[in-house]
Amino acid sequence: MKRTRRALAVMVVALCCAILLAACGTERADTTTTTPGGEETTVTTMPDRSDRTPTSPPETVPPDLITFPPVTGEVPADLLEPVVADAAVRAGVAVADTTVITAQEMVWSDGSLGCPEPGVVYTQAQVPGYWVVVEAAGAAYDYRLKAAGSFRLCTSPGLGGTSPTS
Repeated sequence: MKRTRRALAVMVVALCCAILLAACGTERADTTTTTPGGEETTVTTMPDRSDRTPTSPPETVPPDLITFPPVTGEVPADLLEPVVADAAVRAGVAVADTTVITAQEMVWSDGSLGCPEPGVVYTQAQVPGYWVVVEAAGAAYDYRLKAAGSFRLCTSPGLGGTSPTS
């Protein structure tokens, strides 16, 4: 009795596997037609798959190979001007003697804006904002801005930091 149940269970599993494999096969349509001479012919057509685009895995780039070219023009002027003025004051130079190296829109992974400070707890939500690097008196000043306009100087970018070294 045990052998019969076991054999039956094996057959049911094998049948289920066969059905699943058959369901995974290609879709096709068989059409049988009769020629004027009385001969039957079967034509198998495959569905058109030209509308499907192939997918490929995303390319990953090691973090040490990522570079950020100078980008400007993405930060609104009313947000950029106070940042440049702050860098000029810190460097002890006129605003005209500063250069914006990078000014680009960012979506920061959390409230640290890519520049966490030890012992500080940050919101764990994406924060829209900007990354600005200003050169003044030979030093690079790395600023992190929220889209609302507040900014801070980043002196120690964390692991998620994207700033160049000065």
